[in-house]
Amino acid sequence: MKVTTPNPHNLLMMLHEDACGTYFQEAQLRHVKEGTEFRRKLNAKSSFIRNHYNRKNAYGTEAPASFSCTDAEYPWGGREIFLKPSTIVFVEID
Repeated sequence: MKVTTPNPHNLLMMLHEDACGTYFQEAQLRHVKEGTEFRRKLNAKSSFIRNHYNRKNAYGTEAPASFSCTDAEYPWGGREIFLKPSTIVFVEID
């Protein structure tokens, strides 16, 4: 019998509960669907919306690959950040 180790990218990450009793799933940003709202930290006040993917050297610069994320309170362009695909984020579970 062959013993194999499971791929950690295919496993569900841990569930966490914030101070208000809301449950969140921990996941890498690359596994979060576009348009999904997430938090960078479990007890963060602000949340972000995952946008498009920027490939490495997409604009002729030496910028690393990243996801564009917009502040959920100001989706019309108030604040935008760029995060690596391997960044751990927290997504609320319905």
